[in-house]
Amino acid sequence: VQANSSEAADRIKKDLDNRYSQKEVEMKDYLPDEYAVLKKCKVNKSGDYISMIVSPQYEELEKIYKNAFN
Repeated sequence: VQANSSEAADRIKKDLDNRYSQKEVEMKDYLPDEYAVLKKCKVNKSGDYISMIVSPQYEELEKIYKNAFN
């Protein structure tokens, strides 16, 4: 997500952090395989850009995402 300002980026990151936490609670006891994938992932903020990549290929996708800023 690209925010319009740093304040908006902070609000979006907070919302995505909350969503991530909600998914942790939902998956922990009922979907252990998906929970393991989620625990390897995180919400990132780079300037006005915020990402939440949740995937079994998280490391690869995170590298692609970060390289887009170089």
